[in-house]
Amino acid sequence: MVDVLGELKRTSAEIGAEIDDLRKRIAMLEQQKAAFDVVISTYEPTYAAATSPGVSRRRKVKAATASPPCSRISIVEVHASHAPSGRAANHNSGMRRSVRP
Repeated sequence: MVDVLGELKRTSAEIGAEIDDLRKRIAMLEQQKAAFDVVISTYEPTYAAATSPGVSRRRKVKAATASPPCSRISIVEVHASHAPSGRAANHNSGMRRSVRP
């Protein structure tokens, strides 16, 4: 009985390790595919990359946890609302540049 349990545990560990290896391989292949899709869309702007059902299923976000859509904000508004800090504050302390919207 002990030998059977030991064998089952060993086999389970081997399967777990293989699953981890496959997940790493899938992640690497997804990154490579995304890189190819970027290059293809550079040359063909109308290209729409097809996603596999498994990938899109995993990436769905529940509506309750989804963040609200971002509104467009201009860089001028961002600069006006935030004072520089740290190195940026020291670097710009004597200089003022006007920003035209």
